[in-house]
Formats: sequence, C-alpha cells, structure tokens
Amino acid sequence: MGGITAGLTSTDTLVPHVGVFGGLSYNVVSNLDWFVNVGYNHVFLTNSSNNISISTGPLFRFMR
Repeated sequence: MGGITAGLTSTDTLVPHVGVFGGLSYNVVSNLDWFVNVGYNHVFLTNSSNNISISTGPLFRFMR
C-alpha cells in the first residue's frame, strides 16, 4: 500500500501538513494480518518541520 496525505497537525495552533506513506501486510491466519506502515510528513511552520512515523500491529480483515 502507499499514497499521499494532507491534513492538520496540532501544535500550539493547527498547522497544515503534506506527506507520503507506504506499508505492507502479511497474512498470519485466515482473517488476521500483521501490518507495518511508514509515513513522512512535512509540517508547514515558519521554520519547517519533518515528521517520520512507523506503525505496526495486527489487522483484522472482514471477509469470507
């Protein structure tokens, strides 16, 4: 999976950000996957800020 993102970051005030993300999932059993997602955000402040985040955990899929 992968894509682009845009939104608001909450600091002392709300500040806009843009970024990209990518990740993958691995099927563990029937409807249960394990996922890893990496994201990069560029936050528009007077002195620019960058944010890198990594998320991982179980992912339950609703399907037959």
